[in-house]
Amino acid sequence: MMGSWTQQGGYPLLTVKRNYEDGSFTVSQEAFYNNENTKSDKLWYIPINYASQSKSDFRNTEASDYLLKVPSIKVDAKLGKDEWLILNKQSTGFYRINYDEQNWKMIVQGLIDSPYRVHARNRAQLIHDAYRFSISNRLSHSILLDMLTYLSNEEEYAPWATSRAIFDTFNRFFIDDKEYEHFKQYLAYIIEPVYEKFGIHEDSGEQHYHKITRNIVIHLANMAGLKNAFGDVYGKFKTELQGGVTIEPNLQSQFYCISLKDGSAQEFDYVFNKLMSINDQALRNSFISSLGCTERKEHLQKFFSSSIDTSNSLRGPERLNILSAAYSRSQAGLDAAIEFLQTNYQAYDGLAINSNKPVDTAIRGMSSYVVNSDQEAKLLELVTALKYSIYVNSDLETVVKSRIQDNYNWLKTNRGPIMTWMSSFRTSGSASLSLSVVSMATALLMVLFRLN
Repeated sequence: MMGSWTQQGGYPLLTVKRNYEDGSFTVSQEAFYNNENTKSDKLWYIPINYASQSKSDFRNTEASDYLLKVPSIKVDAKLGKDEWLILNKQSTGFYRINYDEQNWKMIVQGLIDSPYRVHARNRAQLIHDAYRFSISNRLSHSILLDMLTYLSNEEEYAPWATSRAIFDTFNRFFIDDKEYEHFKQYLAYIIEPVYEKFGIHEDSGEQHYHKITRNIVIHLANMAGLKNAFGDVYGKFKTELQGGVTIEPNLQSQFYCISLKDGSAQEFDYVFNKLMSINDQALRNSFISSLGCTERKEHLQKFFSSSIDTSNSLRGPERLNILSAAYSRSQAGLDAAIEFLQTNYQAYDGLAINSNKPVDTAIRGMSSYVVNSDQEAKLLELVTALKYSIYVNSDLETVVKSRIQDNYNWLKTNRGPIMTWMSSFRTSGSASLSLSVVSMATALLMVLFRLN
């Protein structure tokens, strides 16, 4: 059995099609590729098990059936036609699973009605699989977007860690979109009740995963522009800044990040000086990450300049992480990073460790975050200036253009159906406040907090 896993690359995609008349289902296998049109003849020995709405016990992960290196099998499960079916209990098998649309819809409704009947690891896998299938034309985007609404009742780490990556991706691609507010409204509807449950303070005796889930919730609440989220975070940061209670270590990086986005020089220098004076490597990495959240040009310039200032206390590998901490966070960070390399590429090349080319690495990294023509023009101008130099590899221009095109392809495939769905999304209750009111309230709170 193991030969099929150790002697060939990739992993399987299982496609499940149910017979709603006799309660059976068919499982077929193929190799999974991001491009749904890519095919191969690879087969695996695959153990499978399953749970259903009427038998939702996810504890026993022993295999009940096998695909013995065959294309498909039929399982006579005697399922009720109105109950969901989920394969791979606790996600112990290494494969993706796509279902027929009717079963996906029943899974979505099951998560909305009773999410904790499904194991947390399966909830995470369902979200991740639905995302990958939706962006590769295997599943309607509406299934994914409907599914994510159940998160308003989710408190476990695994589903939230998976969902954060998806929301971060949406935010990166849509932040400059004319309909970006529809995304914020949708996210606000999901995250507001969870933010109210978690709050911003750690409780004694909390499990570790609950603490780091709070970080995710706070991050997404601020991404959505919840009217209280920034004020809560900045108030706690300001208390520490003024010599009061120190922010809990698990929350520090997130609180600093949010507060420094449009922070004052005093606030930026507070975190910057902590970075320069502390020895603990984990905290130093955390502070570098937080400093990269600033979007103020003068602070970004100071941050980037520190990477090539050999008189400060930054360590070798840390210097190479500074640009990515900013360009991966915001458009302002990306623009400033490109501008910095345009005038400092020689000094930045001096940061090389062994035989690597830091300028080349940085430009390749930036290209993954280019999502509009203005950013593309700026980055390609830098590439053109350096492509024949000793500072970059000969394939830099090809790789950069390919990555930018990949981003444009993502937008072409996904922007339309996602934004159409989100623009028609309607909420109720406290999250249904018009976006203009929420945005104005958030902006006003930011001003008031900074004036106090």
